[in-house]
Amino acid sequence: MVSFLMRRVQRVTGGNGESSYPGSGIFAAGLDAVTTFWTIKDSTGRHLPHFTATSRLEVGRKVLSIYFDVFRLQVSASYRQTFERAVLKVLERQGWQIVRTGRPRGSRAQAP
Repeated sequence: MVSFLMRRVQRVTGGNGESSYPGSGIFAAGLDAVTTFWTIKDSTGRHLPHFTATSRLEVGRKVLSIYFDVFRLQVSASYRQTFERAVLKVLERQGWQIVRTGRPRGSRAQAP
């Protein structure tokens, strides 16, 4: 995985720092994208790190004990509504809410 990213960086920046992208090279290619993380906050205000994910959808999938297909969640409005109702029931019953959070501990930050 790392070698794939390094090859892509070299292609984007050009091995000697010249970029084939207008603007700021690697930044123009979208490789500097900041990822937002989401997690569960319980009724005491504590974040539950084992539910951390890169989207609210993924957090919802972790909360539920039953399987929901990712592709169907993306393409089917009725399937997504069923999923959202199930997630809301669990959140209300537990007194939880899905909130934005910082980068999880132990994950490496991207170099500038």
